[in-house]
Amino acid sequence: MSVECEAIASAIAAFQVRATWAAHKKKNMLPPMNGLRELKSQSKGKDPSLEMRNSVRNECEIVDNNKGSAFTTVKDRGCLTRFECESNYTIHSLTAWVELIISDEIIDKVNEEKQDEFRRIGKELHKESQYMLKLLEPHLKFLGEGVCHNDLLSANFMRHMTTGKLKIIDFDYTKRNFLLFDLANHFNEYTGLECDYAKYFPSDEHISTFVRSYRRAMRAQLERSHAELNITEDIISNERALFFTESAVQEEKAILHSVGLLKLLTLYSHLSWSIWSLLQEAVSALDVNFLEYGKLRLERYYETKDNFSQPYVIN
Repeated sequence: MSVECEAIASAIAAFQVRATWAAHKKKNMLPPMNGLRELKSQSKGKDPSLEMRNSVRNECEIVDNNKGSAFTTVKDRGCLTRFECESNYTIHSLTAWVELIISDEIIDKVNEEKQDEFRRIGKELHKESQYMLKLLEPHLKFLGEGVCHNDLLSANFMRHMTTGKLKIIDFDYTKRNFLLFDLANHFNEYTGLECDYAKYFPSDEHISTFVRSYRRAMRAQLERSHAELNITEDIISNERALFFTESAVQEEKAILHSVGLLKLLTLYSHLSWSIWSLLQEAVSALDVNFLEYGKLRLERYYETKDNFSQPYVIN
């Protein structure tokens, strides 16, 4: 298992570093806009598209900047990079998407027999999203941001039949996010569509082993990229504070801290996919009970909410 962890962790780290640097280098093709929102905790903005696969791609949203927020707001700097312009996937899910699922526009698209249940779950998700966003604000400085895959289930890893090398595929949901979200979401996906968390969700020991491998891989990938590309500035903002330590004792403390943050982010993963499921229930033509899947993810959120979030509650 440790060899497999090392390979998967290395693949994730390599993807995040390369994709983040590419996003920093790529100029946004949209014209400059005043007040580009990246993260805003109390947004009432609507997603510009009902096609969910498109809605998680790059958007630059105009917002009122008169109200303050603990989340980052990107000012108009003329020609922005793709990374600077892009909204954070987790925050976007828990603001713009969750506003959609309680709108009459979306509810009217749901099968009439399911509308009452859809409406009830939507209100729950809206309430929990607001609570979890407030919970997250004081801890943002510990959550590095980069380009994340955001859908690292097992089917999105391919292994070369000859070399055994892993390759990440399927980038429909790739977007700016908290780096540890990829790991948190990956562990949630261990359960597959069965959502049998008691059987498949990893132990703290497994998570710690994985995080240790991931942090080691991130350091190696960052150093390699800086050397090969002759980069002096940070690829990932505050990267040395996030991934480099001066002693084995400090590293173990950092791993422990990362495990706690990762488990916290599993809650945001559950909320975002539950919200996504309700949106799919409304707009998808596929013969899939998305509403039921959304309920399963919300149930797991409630089961682990107190345990995983309690260390981060500030009274």
